[in-house]
Order: sequence, then structure tokens, then C-alpha cells
Amino acid sequence: MRMKSFSLFLFLGAALIGLAFFAEAIGLDNDPGWGRGRIAMLVVGVFIIACGVFYSLYTEMALSILRKIQALGSRNIASLLKLFQTYWYTFPITIFVILIYIWFASFGSWTDWQSATNYYANLAMGFRAGKLHLLIEPNSELLSLSNPYDPSTREGVSFPVDYSLYNGKFYLYWGPIPALILALISPLFRSRVGDLYLVFSFVCGIFLLQFLLAIKIWDRFFRDLPKWVLALSIFVVGLTFPWIYMLINEPNGRIYEAAISGGQFFLLGSFLAAVLAFDRPVTSPVLLALTGLLSALAIGTRLILALPIGFMILMVAYRIWKTSRSSPGNLSMNLISLGLPLILGFVGLGWYNWARFGSVTETGLSYQLAAVNMGGHGLFSPIYFIQNLYSYLLQPPYRIAQFPFLYPKEISPVIGLLFIAPFTMFAILPITALLIKTFRKDPSGSKDNGNDFLDWIMTSLLGTFSCAFCMMLIFFWIAIRYMADFMPALTMLSVVGFWQGYRLLTQRPVSQRFYSILGSVFAGTSFIIQILISVAVKQIGRTGI
Repeated sequence: MRMKSFSLFLFLGAALIGLAFFAEAIGLDNDPGWGRGRIAMLVVGVFIIACGVFYSLYTEMALSILRKIQALGSRNIASLLKLFQTYWYTFPITIFVILIYIWFASFGSWTDWQSATNYYANLAMGFRAGKLHLLIEPNSELLSLSNPYDPSTREGVSFPVDYSLYNGKFYLYWGPIPALILALISPLFRSRVGDLYLVFSFVCGIFLLQFLLAIKIWDRFFRDLPKWVLALSIFVVGLTFPWIYMLINEPNGRIYEAAISGGQFFLLGSFLAAVLAFDRPVTSPVLLALTGLLSALAIGTRLILALPIGFMILMVAYRIWKTSRSSPGNLSMNLISLGLPLILGFVGLGWYNWARFGSVTETGLSYQLAAVNMGGHGLFSPIYFIQNLYSYLLQPPYRIAQFPFLYPKEISPVIGLLFIAPFTMFAILPITALLIKTFRKDPSGSKDNGNDFLDWIMTSLLGTFSCAFCMMLIFFWIAIRYMADFMPALTMLSVVGFWQGYRLLTQRPVSQRFYSILGSVFAGTSFIIQILISVAVKQIGRTGI
């Protein structure tokens, strides 16, 4: 039976590969070159054969995965119900945070949502029409320019900002995943779904994922601490900069914020899936597959996340090896579950780039119609490191005479974390603890007492934050929205650090009380300053941030 099934997979895959190679000879394609259709047929054929090999070699493994999916669903439902009963007091906070999001996304109207851009919706329309480019046609003046990518040649010529122009067609250099989602769900809506709606959905998703991750870590390692500590932490993950700022429907809530928040949503989802996969007696291959899938979606939404995602995947692979090395069968199954969605995602993204620009690595950034010639501009360089480090950490806000009194400076359109999110200083505590364990080679970390798992979580968050933060430090442009590329991991580090610090002061009640007041002041300051900055930007307007 297994051999017959493999033969069927092999026949179907080989047939598609043969059609791809001989499409011109048999009259299916009049174009002598390899178009998008032939490439897609080749990829699908190879994928079908790979599925056949996997099925023939791992039939029992595949059946085991299906059984685990069924059992996993019932177990997770029971686990969620238990968490709801235990942590019911956090749900009003969750609703309050989302209401604040709604208020700022509509800026007080609750129902009037004005999206500044509709880029992803336009790309989704192209996808639904079977095209990889936008259906918007460039004007003749733009096409007649000798070098349309040079800003000096475009003076007086109208063009859509940040579109990519190639062979007479407009493309988007942002990852296609949000547009693919819109292409699937757009029949459910009467009009185009603007980018603001995507930003709102992704920001809410980021908050809920951080909420679930915080609950999971708390329930496993810190449930002996007072409830108010967790309640304050939920406020922190929801209202720490820059999420409210990114939701302002003008000048933010655009394609830029949609891509950044979308990437963070999928990244956090992949990390939460990995934590859940390991937080059980036997590692779940289903959740590992979900980790790989969401990681691929994160990179397919924001390519710059390839480095932090790569670090996280290495940490997951290391955990798989550490927990499954005694069982070669489980080890291979878990690694395949993690890696296969990632490989398919990279193949799909490479094909998408090749079909548009003839290169698997070209995203369209070189052909972007921007304020600088992106094709000849160095996007990343160490020369930006010192200035960007100061801007992202220490740059103070600019004080203005009228309410709301604070505003980003024109010379540096960011505000340093020390001023805008002082609660993140608590991230120093878990970082210090990890360094001490590393250099002292603390033997307690090697024991299977739960500390090893918490250290793995903290190391994964620290590495993910560090990779994303360093990428921003050498990037040629600084902006508040780019802080969202590293803030979720940093926020989770600071929350867990606050919990660790509170526990360390258990035998010192006076110091613990002062520590609690300090944490509350930092959390409140982060929230108030973000509100003031967001109101100022909305009132005065800042399209360049």
C-alpha cells in the first residue's frame, strides 16, 4: 500500500515536472522562456514528490502526527478553560487595552476609520486577478524618464510613493503575506480593506500573543507572586510604546506599520507555539510545525526579520536536540516538522521574487520610487551605529509650549527608550542573571528543574531582541515605527525581569515595596508619555516619522 501511494506521488510529480520542461514542445506555452506558470508547475511537482518520499518513509510518523493533532485540540481547550478560570481578573484589562486601541485607531470617533494607504489591498486585487504586479498603471511621463529611480529626474512627475517600478509595472517590495490574506478574505467585505485595518488587527494580535505568553510563563514559574504584579504586567505589554502611536490613522496606520506589525505578529506566534511545544512531557511536532510555518510567514511579511527568526529557529532546534536526542525517531520527526514549513516558505518567497524580477533575492527594493535612489544606496552600514544607538536609547523628546507638551525632534524623529519606555530597564535583570549563570557555569541550570526551560525562553527572547535591535542600529534611516521591530521581545524580557526582581526582594519587604512603586511609576510613565506623543503627532502632523 505504501509503495503504491509513493508511485502515485511520483507519477503526479514527474508529470508536472515534465509538463514544465516540455510545455513549449507540446503546445501548452508559446513562450520559449520560463514564465511564472512553468516555474510554479516545476515547484509543485518537486513538492509532490517530496511529499511522497516523506509519506513512504514516515507513514507511521504522519499517522502519529494526525492523532496528536486531535489529542492536542482537546487538551488545549481544557487547558485554556483552566487558565480562564484562574486568571479571570486579567480579562477586563485586556478589554480595556483593546478599547484604547480602537479609540486611537479612530481617534476618538470609534467608528470613523480613515486608512492613509491601501497598498496591501491593491496588491490583493492583483493576486485575485492572477497577477503579481499592481493593477495600477504607471503614467507615460514616469515611464519616459531615463532613470525614474533618481529623485532628481522625477521633479514635476506624479508617482505613487514607495511603489517599485519594473518593466512598466508597479510592484510592492513589502512581503506578500498580508496581501495573500486579504486576497482570501476580501470577498467577505464590500470595499477594500485599508492598511489601517491590518495594523489594528496585527497590533491586537501582538497584544493577545504577549498576553498568552505572559500568562504561560507566569503560570509555570511565578504563580506564587501577588496577582497585582501580573495585572500590571498585562498593562505594560499592551500599552508600552509604540503600539498606540502606530495606530493613529493619520499620519500612521499605513503600509509601513502594517508590514512591521504583521511581521511581529507572526514572529510572536511562532515563539509562543515553540514554548507550548516544549511545555509538555513529550515535545509536540504539530506545534513545532506551526512554529516553522509562522516563522516563514513572518519573513514573508517583513524580510528584515530573517536574522532574529534565524536565531530563534536555532534555539528551537537546539532545544529539540537536547530534549529528543535519546530518541532518533522523535528527533528526526521534530526537526522535519520544524524545518519543512520553513523550507517551503523560502522556496515560495524565492519563486515570488524570481517571477517578478528575475532574481530570488530581489524584493523590489532596488526599484523603489523613494526619496533616495535605493539601487545605489547602502541601506546597512556600521557608520550609523553610534548615532542610532543614541537616538533609540537616549534621545529626549522635544518640549512644546501647548498641550500635549511633548513632540519628537525634527533632527531625530525618535524618542529614546529611557524616556518613552523606562519600564524596559527591568530587562537588565534577566540579562544579568543569564550572564552570571553563563560565566559561573551554574550547575543548577543543567538540572531538569524548570530553570533550564526558563533560561531557554529568556535566551531566545534576548537573542531575538538583540538581532532585531542591531539591524536597526546599522540601518540608514531611523523612525519610531522601527522600534516595533524589537519592542515585543524587549517588553517580555522586562516583564519577566520585573517578576524576578520582585521575587528576589521577598525577604526585604521595605525594598520590595519601593521596588513595586518604582515599577508602577515606570509603567505609568510609559503609558502617559506615549499618549502625549501620539496626541501631539495627530494634532500637529508628522508624515515623515
